[in-house]
Amino acid sequence: MNILITQENYYPLHHGGTMQFIIGMAEYLKLKGYKVFVYTCSYRESNLFGEVERPEATVNYSDFMVGSMSDPFAVTKYISEFVKYIREKKIDLVFANNHNSLAWIKASKKAGVPVVYGCHGVGLMDPLKRRFLMPNDELCYGFPSIKEASRWFWMENRSLMKKLLGFLLFFSPFIRSTKVRNYWQYKEAVAILNSADARYGNSAITAKLFSNKKNTFGFPLAINASNQMMSNHYYPLVDDDFLKKFNLKNKSYILCPGRLNYIKGQEYMIKALLSIKNKNLKLVFTGNAALFGDKFEQMSAYENRIRDLTKEYNLSDRIVFTGLLDFGDMRKIYSSALVTVIPSVWLETFGYVTIESMACGTSAIVTSNCGSAECVSREDGFIIDRKNEKQISDIINDNESRFVDLGERARKKVLDNYDWSVSGDKYLDIFTKVYSERKSVKVYSN
Repeated sequence: MNILITQENYYPLHHGGTMQFIIGMAEYLKLKGYKVFVYTCSYRESNLFGEVERPEATVNYSDFMVGSMSDPFAVTKYISEFVKYIREKKIDLVFANNHNSLAWIKASKKAGVPVVYGCHGVGLMDPLKRRFLMPNDELCYGFPSIKEASRWFWMENRSLMKKLLGFLLFFSPFIRSTKVRNYWQYKEAVAILNSADARYGNSAITAKLFSNKKNTFGFPLAINASNQMMSNHYYPLVDDDFLKKFNLKNKSYILCPGRLNYIKGQEYMIKALLSIKNKNLKLVFTGNAALFGDKFEQMSAYENRIRDLTKEYNLSDRIVFTGLLDFGDMRKIYSSALVTVIPSVWLETFGYVTIESMACGTSAIVTSNCGSAECVSREDGFIIDRKNEKQISDIINDNESRFVDLGERARKKVLDNYDWSVSGDKYLDIFTKVYSERKSVKVYSN
């Protein structure tokens, strides 16, 4: 069977959680004997365009995918090109991930090929473009009704004139650009996602976002915690020389990974640090303000706020900003942390950093609004309410001596439940089910 995976960003330039999952998927499918194709954005400034043979797949770095993350609706104008590619490569099944999926679901249907949508976020379901975190701090769990959307729209802190103009644009049936928020455009997008032959959500929370429950699946993303022959192998690795670069010692700091953005809630970790009894514990922030690794110096307003809080609370000697770290260094920073805290405040459909940390032998404290909270229990970590610095500090104060043991249990849980060797067949089961259900439709095969 020829399987095509589509994804906006891909190796070797990007290494986020979704990209790690996608390359892991490609490697796993190849190990199982499938022919794998990946269709992604071109990077002409890095001389990455056209078809490239990589160890895990035949990768097409295409100009047609450029901009699909920022404007997924615009990419639909290339549907005919995508249909041509499906037929040329004799694709049997398409696994479409993230924002480009609107175009690829339509293209797959035109080509008569089954398609599975892989959902890793709420971007295509959120007409207010607020990541389902509303002005009154409510979380939205699914595409909002007109009444809900109108109520939240009017709560936004804008002038009356801007609200009136924005409201007219928001409910106009003629808008077809993500540069303008529009209810009907996103309603159409949700209908397209629900029309895929199957939907895979990266957590139980994600699966609940879909109105079409038939062939909708939700379970945690797989991770490589056991196979040194696969990419992104997560395992405990203490490197004292690496730690010295940041004046750190093994198990002497709390790790808070992820880009510095208000949706990630880093300010609550800083506030929690004030109440942690062990004043020798440091707090380490990894990442920067950008989603895909712009220069660390290009700070956002929230990153400035985090740094200002550090100074305001006189914590400059206890808080470390590492900037963006590559995969190898992230494995080291996870491994030596006492505990990892994920204090997200938005509807985080998963949060790959949770199982990355667990795979490296470090337990996690994660907010309940994260999909990855389903990977954590009191036997190996802690689940807390969002925006609650007291819960963070209380847990660390009460369990500092237990974190090493909890970390060992966390790694065992990952090996037993989320490693590709264990959970990989779950994805194959979805693909096989969808493919067999479409046997009556002509598809291309080897």
